Amino acid sequence: MIDQDRIVELESEVGAEDLVTILATYFEEAAAMIRRIEGGLQPDELPPALHFLRSGALNLGLVGFAEMTGRMREIGQAADGTTLTEMLERTRVALASRSPVA
Repeated sequence: MIDQDRIVELESEVGAEDLVTILATYFEEAAAMIRRIEGGLQPDELPPALHFLRSGALNLGLVGFAEMTGRMREIGQAADGTTLTEMLERTRVALASRSPVA
């Protein structure tokens, strides 16, 4: 679910304090995007929204969340906000319990 090697790499690049800020910002922005998805997007707006969630997660080593959003995007599945929110929260908890920076 979490790529610890990526977390360590990021921490060495930006420092622990900045990484905490970056991760917190991603979780806030991801939650806001999920709320937009739940509110209803035009069909052509959903793929970019899921891409935003996936690419940010991949950049930060949040591979489980990235894989789920990637699958939704690939199969053109209507994104379920509840599922996205639950997975984002599980990812946040997993990161907090495993990460040296959390």
